[in-house]
Amino acid sequence: MDARPHLIAEIEPELARAARDLARRLRTAERPRELRREGAEMVLRLTEAGMAAYFLRPVEALRLGVVASGTVSVGLKSAQAGIGLFVRRLVDGLSDEQLRKVASAIEQLLVDLETE
Repeated sequence: MDARPHLIAEIEPELARAARDLARRLRTAERPRELRREGAEMVLRLTEAGMAAYFLRPVEALRLGVVASGTVSVGLKSAQAGIGLFVRRLVDGLSDEQLRKVASAIEQLLVDLETE
């Protein structure tokens, strides 16, 4: 697959460590499905961090005011609620093998973050 340009959102080191730990546990668990709820929550935490980086922080950095920041914040919370319902249902139906692939995707995301 050819490398294509993509955007990378910075995340807090603590979140990166937690994501790496979960990826390791998903990869090595005998039954990764037992970690599926934790996996869904991690996907949501990473999504929230990315959305904040791409949408909320730029508005705050531009100092567009409380109304603009509040509007973006409310919009993000609404989007996150919808995404949360979808992700939880999706992850709940994944097999052990598919959850191990989620672990690989998380690890690749973190590698991309480290190489930027």
